Amino acid sequence: MNCFAIHLKQPLPDKMKHSFLEIVDDDLRKKLARNKRKSDFELRLCTHVLLRMMINRFYQYDVNKLTFGKNLYGKLYIEQADIHFNISHSHEWGICVIDRTPVGVDIEKVKPINVQSMMKCFSESEQKTLLQLQKTDQIQEFYRIWVLKESYLKKLGVGLSKALNSFAFHTENNRVIVQDNQDVDGTHYFYEENLDKHYKVAICAEHKDFPEHVSVLSIQELSEYIAD
Repeated sequence: MNCFAIHLKQPLPDKMKHSFLEIVDDDLRKKLARNKRKSDFELRLCTHVLLRMMINRFYQYDVNKLTFGKNLYGKLYIEQADIHFNISHSHEWGICVIDRTPVGVDIEKVKPINVQSMMKCFSESEQKTLLQLQKTDQIQEFYRIWVLKESYLKKLGVGLSKALNSFAFHTENNRVIVQDNQDVDGTHYFYEENLDKHYKVAICAEHKDFPEHVSVLSIQELSEYIAD
């Protein structure tokens, strides 16, 4: 498994943006153009370029010859190669994971939120845990559980067709366990990390061979790799 993140602090220079747009296919360019906010457009573009860089770097595929498809729930996959991947973005950060088995990743910025109004998204046991915490810790735990849930759903490839409160998480012997009838054999493993102190990341996979940490690339480093 390989996991890279990119931090887009400032708008992309026009020359770099044009070079990045040349890397992605027409369908993705049209989809990205529908983003109303320029910052969203550029972050999603950079994340997709990051994905293509990782495929080329770690699997030596010519990304120009690859075709991306979608399953019934919108999860992207590569039609010509046995490579699984998932991407996520939040505010200034984009993240991408690639592996030989299905994988899911989520990143969220930790910001003030009315946790009470979101309780319906959590199982009874998770609600109980949240209600026992002070406000600051409650918000941190809310986002921790949230990214775990999102990474799990994205790994399954079912989107929000599966209710968020239909499964629950708890920690046992330092391992995150998901309680769900689709995981009766305990075949899912989870990795957690904080990025930039304000972002939470979770990765879900079918094995526990996670990287020691998420590798962070600058926009300049991504551009230089693409140029090579």
